[in-house]
Amino acid sequence: IDWSEVQQSAHGIRGAAANLGLIAVTSAALAVEQAVRVRNLEEARRQLGALSAALLRANRALFADATETQSVNDTLDGTLPVHITSDLTQLRATLAHNELDDVLAERVAAGLETHGAASEAAALRSALDLFDFETARTVVEQLLEAAEAATEPVDAVTA
Repeated sequence: IDWSEVQQSAHGIRGAAANLGLIAVTSAALAVEQAVRVRNLEEARRQLGALSAALLRANRALFADATETQSVNDTLDGTLPVHITSDLTQLRATLAHNELDDVLAERVAAGLETHGAASEAAALRSALDLFDFETARTVVEQLLEAAEAATEPVDAVTA
């Protein structure tokens, strides 16, 4: 690993993140920079992991903001399978008690990604990462409504 390159990249990321107001990313990039500067490479590796996680959270948050303007019906790839709808219903009940089942939430998110709803999966993960259960419930409700609308029979048009 070219540590001087890592230090320069972390500095660039820190500047860009600061300009965008991404405080966690800015802080994590600074920690990488400082660890490399004093040649504490073990700490630098740890901080690179923290920087990667902060960038992932920022990415998810940005995707969540983008999905607010797009209809769930526009992104779902057809109807959701029964097992995903069932998991969504179970997740809704869990979130109603302000509780989190990490395994269930990840199963739902992975299923959504598989069926063309990657933005909704990102929005759900972002909300849950922040323990924002209200937003997570809203995402789940929208998905359940979209799934229900997709399975409703279309009225036949009479001539």
